[in-house]
Amino acid sequence: MNATLGAAGRSTHPRVPSRTQQVRTMITDYILREGIKAGEPIPPESKLIELTGASRSAVREALKVMEALGFVSIKRGSGTFVNDINLEALTTQLIFASQRDADDGYSTLRDMVQLRSVLETSLVRIACHADEQNVAELRVIIARMDAEQHAGYVTTDTDREFHVALYERLGNALYAPLVSALFDAYIRVPFESTIRKQQFAHAQRHRAIVDALESRDEAACVKAMKAHFDPIIAHLTTYSQENSHNRG
Repeated sequence: MNATLGAAGRSTHPRVPSRTQQVRTMITDYILREGIKAGEPIPPESKLIELTGASRSAVREALKVMEALGFVSIKRGSGTFVNDINLEALTTQLIFASQRDADDGYSTLRDMVQLRSVLETSLVRIACHADEQNVAELRVIIARMDAEQHAGYVTTDTDREFHVALYERLGNALYAPLVSALFDAYIRVPFESTIRKQQFAHAQRHRAIVDALESRDEAACVKAMKAHFDPIIAHLTTYSQENSHNRG
């Protein structure tokens, strides 16, 4: 045998890519080489078969993997289109990890919210210097939050829209998608918690963030953002600790 084993007993020879991986690489290389932009279609299946020299089933499998990874969207009857930045795969992994750790008090869910807090308290310093139009857009969302809270419940769509709007005009294409991915992962974990039902201060905390942004005071922006996240983190930490004690 020519293969050698590493310290962990595994073969040190590089793994040979599967046919699906090879075809996927050829298709992504073609997209990059041809400069196909987000929202634009890639060649039809028949053309991809010709370009890759692969079978129809191999091309279809590669496209399915690319769609699962968020690279493309397959629209039946219309074709396959290149996606904009898509972090759905990250969201799905975080949801799985949070559900997997449910018996340990949702420690991953708590860690995820802590990560969001660190990220957003840093980004809000930049948002503090955004233009007046951004603040005006946030005021419109706050007005909708007020109406929803008065009706009994602030929707997750409005909550997400607020946090995405905070960062999507800051000149970095990754800020808003990353915040959105972490938000969606938290919301989509089937976790029954009183913190999710506490709507009494929801709009007020978001309004405090906008008030701080309008003042252009970085310290006030950070303080307002921390005041938004700290109760959630404290609740999840307590829940995790109590669950650990019960298991012990």
